Amino acid sequence: MDNCEHLLEPVRALVTELIARCPGLRVLATSRQRLDVAGERVLRIGPLPAGDQVALFCDRAALLRADFTGDARSRELAGEICRLVDGLPLAVELAARRESVFGLVHLRDRLGAGLNVLDPARGGDRSTAVSATVEWSYRLLDPAAQRLLDRLAVCRGGFTLDALPHFAVPADRGGAPGESGTVPVNGDAEALLAELVDASLVNADPPRYRLLETVRLVGLGHLGPDGEHRARDAHARWMLTLADEMVDRCRVRDPWTYPAMRRELANLQEALAWLTEGGGDRDEGARLAAMLAVIGADSPDPGLTEQLARLAPPRVESDSDILRAFAAGTGEWLRGHLPEADRLLTAALDRMPGDHPLRWGVLLIRISNGMFAGRPDLVRADAERIATDTGAPAWARATGICCSALMDAYGGDPAAGRRWLERYAAHLDTEHLDGFVPFTRGEMLAGDDPARALAWYDRSIAASSRVNLIYTAHVARVGRAAALIRLGRLAEAVEDCRTVLLAVRSANMTAQVWTMIRLIAELLAALGDAEPAAALVTAADADPLAPAVMGRDRDRLAALRTVTAAPPPVAGPAAAADLALHHLTAAGRRMTQSAGA
Repeated sequence: MDNCEHLLEPVRALVTELIARCPGLRVLATSRQRLDVAGERVLRIGPLPAGDQVALFCDRAALLRADFTGDARSRELAGEICRLVDGLPLAVELAARRESVFGLVHLRDRLGAGLNVLDPARGGDRSTAVSATVEWSYRLLDPAAQRLLDRLAVCRGGFTLDALPHFAVPADRGGAPGESGTVPVNGDAEALLAELVDASLVNADPPRYRLLETVRLVGLGHLGPDGEHRARDAHARWMLTLADEMVDRCRVRDPWTYPAMRRELANLQEALAWLTEGGGDRDEGARLAAMLAVIGADSPDPGLTEQLARLAPPRVESDSDILRAFAAGTGEWLRGHLPEADRLLTAALDRMPGDHPLRWGVLLIRISNGMFAGRPDLVRADAERIATDTGAPAWARATGICCSALMDAYGGDPAAGRRWLERYAAHLDTEHLDGFVPFTRGEMLAGDDPARALAWYDRSIAASSRVNLIYTAHVARVGRAAALIRLGRLAEAVEDCRTVLLAVRSANMTAQVWTMIRLIAELLAALGDAEPAAALVTAADADPLAPAVMGRDRDRLAALRTVTAAPPPVAGPAAAADLALHHLTAAGRRMTQSAGA
């Protein structure tokens, strides 16, 4: 029996009687809702496996266009199209029919805007439209469940039960009867969610719940402009509540914080876009952006970094301008645009009240930015400010103090750095909170005793990983890779450098990408690959985004520039990283072959 949800009561009665009269009978039924008969076993059918989705799409597209090629690029685009329609067989087949009309690229782009492109032409069988299959099930829902589903459609990447109070509409806040998105959600929101799960309109994988993209787009279509505005405001309130909690937990380095951010990253970005670029409250958008700058600095995401960097205000005058300048400055710092980051962060600090709850966050990012820019005086001044900031978390004070010591070490005077750390020793008992202090201890030793430094880097990585800190763990891995090179453990260094370069590039940590490229140049020179080493150093020299070089590193890199053959031109961190990875792979292959021989 197929599509039983449309006649659920009579089908239930029929199956109950058939099973009673014929004990050996088995009934296979498809339905968006359970039949609720004795002995029923439910198997939830998900999308096709990814490979089968693409195979189905390409097979159907080739039937309609003889010159359709299933090459690697076509299959990649087909995979993107299949993901946009949730990998549902009907939707994949309908999309394949449209390929002959729009081509793969335009079809993908049109599907990103909605499912209308899959609807049949006038006079066609609308019962086969993807939206129609969703609408059939939607009409079977209780009206309150319909309204909740429509409002949940603004969520990106799913939601948890704590979202429901924000989306449930109290009776005294309902709009005109029948107006989508404003009809009160009467009764228990969790019971309504259960109805949506039973109807297969919400996928449940507790504690997370998700609407398929096909269902989400249909729900958005029901809201109308006013209903969507209210739903997105509700969604933003949920994200602001979450961000407040994340900042509070960040202060004590709660391990929950950063996985929670990554789980809700799509929702956080959606809310930020609504509040800063859509029709939401711009002041609340600035507040959300600043909180995400605090959290995102420790757990960088390329998409969020770019979103924050776009928020720079033309002038810094109001409270919201201050917060937007902080957020944009953080984004620019992560991107490696150090002068612009300094301008924005300084403008924010100059106008931010001394008792502002996020002032410590602005100071800490400006300290980090000053390090990469090679400005020890600015770093020392800000470190002294954050060390006496009673509103700053203990780990933030320790990090600021350590950064100033690192500037001494990078400038060639680690003894001065150690004296600075001794001066503030009472602030440095934070290894239980994160790994920045042990990272600093490693850096203090790296120039003269890389073997001991290696042990401190390992402690830093372990401490940072315990609290899910991506940024600090990555900078410790960079230091560890450098120590392996200096110890002459070149085979280990080749694999470590490759892994770390991929990690910092994935996190969009531009300064660390360039640091790794310079280290790889040093490694390649040690392996006898002088020309690519010179090319990588030259590329770093030419890019204003590359961090400043200080102390002993100046001499190391100067030695790599003496190669007589002209290095091939390489422009920008992406091309330089690709060249570095290419030569690392070749070096690793040679070392493996040599060991085998």
